[in-house]
Amino acid sequence: TALVGCDSLSYKGVIYYASTIISDTAFGGSVTSCDSVLISYLIESDPVAELEFYNGNLIGYSKSGVEPFLYQIYGPSGLIANNFYNLGDTLTIAPIELGNYYFICTDNLGCIDSSYFEFALSSINNDDDNFSLEFFPNPTSNDINISLISSDLQNINIKIKSILGQEIFNKNLFNFIGKYSETINLSQFPKGIYIMSVELNRTIYNSKIILK
Repeated sequence: TALVGCDSLSYKGVIYYASTIISDTAFGGSVTSCDSVLISYLIESDPVAELEFYNGNLIGYSKSGVEPFLYQIYGPSGLIANNFYNLGDTLTIAPIELGNYYFICTDNLGCIDSSYFEFALSSINNDDDNFSLEFFPNPTSNDINISLISSDLQNINIKIKSILGQEIFNKNLFNFIGKYSETINLSQFPKGIYIMSVELNRTIYNSKIILK
């Protein structure tokens, strides 16, 4: 006999959180009866869906579960991509609009898990409208992309620090005018809140980055 459960399963009043094999003995009702041995296979599955942003792409995969998987990624406008017979590989898309993206993983036993990523844009602008900086996605789990525009010649300093003051990024642009962009990998740093600061014309502008 095979019993299947997601996350956990119950057998004869006992809850199991992992796959196992159980043998029971059924005793005969008389002296001449034969006893029987019943073998029960308890199959438990607990897929763990992950959706991460890396090198400009959203990557969905499952850490566990029973192959093959059904992978689906939904964006702000609906279903974007799916894979009906995935053997544990990844499903990758390039997000093209801001909003929430959802990754749904269904394994071969019908067990389901999901994960989501908020693809949001943050910005810093000064009062003179001669400077703007956008960084995305925020929150992020790996990379953050910086896009800067300066319409006047000026010295610009960009820093990223943890809330404890640890500096993890520092970029100086001297006598800069025009456009500048860079991708910064934050995956090596602890998850938490970081501060993006931009200094120009002796004024410092701050904004928050969430690394999750």
